[in-house]
Amino acid sequence: MENNGLQKIIKEEIVKLAAMECAASCVLTLLNKMSFEIKDFLINYWNLNYTGKILMGARNVRLFDLEKLYGIRVIFTKSTKEQLLDFLSDGGKALYLCNASGFSFFPDSMLGYESSGFKHFTLLYGLDKNRQVMMVDPIIDFIDSVSFTDLLKASVGEHYYYYYALVFPKTKLARDESQSLDYSMNRNFHYYMESKLHGGRMAIERFLEDLVHSIDWPEKERKDWVTMNITTVNAIANLRRIIWGHLKDLLPIILVDKFTIIVNEIVELWKNVIFQLIKYNRSPQNMELINYLKGKITAVAKKEEFLLYQLVEWRSEKL
Repeated sequence: MENNGLQKIIKEEIVKLAAMECAASCVLTLLNKMSFEIKDFLINYWNLNYTGKILMGARNVRLFDLEKLYGIRVIFTKSTKEQLLDFLSDGGKALYLCNASGFSFFPDSMLGYESSGFKHFTLLYGLDKNRQVMMVDPIIDFIDSVSFTDLLKASVGEHYYYYYALVFPKTKLARDESQSLDYSMNRNFHYYMESKLHGGRMAIERFLEDLVHSIDWPEKERKDWVTMNITTVNAIANLRRIIWGHLKDLLPIILVDKFTIIVNEIVELWKNVIFQLIKYNRSPQNMELINYLKGKITAVAKKEEFLLYQLVEWRSEKL
């Protein structure tokens, strides 16, 4: 097997984070397979992003901080078949940027976001004995080998393969839990508060702008927008629970109960946003409902800001 010693990934090793979290799920699956501590990735992943009119907890691959956390360099690559073959033959691993609709095995029922411009990611991690590409798609539990021809059919560009090469350090970085906490708590808070584009609280502002504008959109466009955001907001709520489940293990017990209450309030607020979005889909001209929904979204953003600030204060003061 030409995969530099990495055995075939099995279903039990897959880490499926949430809807729309294909890239992060690929990274976590690979980290898990290679016995890296996935907790360091997850506690650094409290985020909001509004792209393509979709509110998500996802973070751009370039902002995964893999080099800081694990010493893994991330290099965007455009290659020919021969170049990709050489890369994988040498033990390379990659996040393959693709159109999910290009794969015959990908369920049609899960292709709705592609029409909004969203691209998909799968994990490439070696070659099998027939020199086909060993691939995992954690979102749909796909584990198999695919041909270079099938990969190219799903490519985001004609004639070439596009991917983020994951270049691992020769020696695994020594893990410093305290340093990881300091970095991640500060990173989460400052990105949430200071992002100038579509991240953090700016994501909330952009979403609220579209909420107001959606009143005048064609019915189908508005309903599709609401339906897709209901799915991703539910994923955000689930992400908050997952991240907190890993983070709380690193906190002093005296603070766990205090912060757990805040996290539970955040999750409940996100769930309430879902409920209000469902009601809005039925009554798009109800201004009282729209204002109430805006208030709930603003409230959850403020609650998240408060939590992230408190975590920064804890690390700076070591409460």
